[in-house]
Amino acid sequence: SNTSATIAWEDPNWSYAYEIEYGVGDFEIGSGTFVNCADLEYNLTGLQPNTEYTAHVELNVLKEDIALLNL
Repeated sequence: SNTSATIAWEDPNWSYAYEIEYGVGDFEIGSGTFVNCADLEYNLTGLQPNTEYTAHVELNVLKEDIALLNL
């Protein structure tokens, strides 16, 4: 079973750092795991097998949601 997942998103400006928050299922925003990223994709690691995750991607500077990804 995979314990990682690569997520990707689009941003026409691609000029900011991104903050990714992810967690199991429909987790409460603010209670997930946070990582920073400077690219338009990120490999999430350490995931539990056979478990659904949700990821929120925000512009790190503006705190504006740009993507909601269900894994």
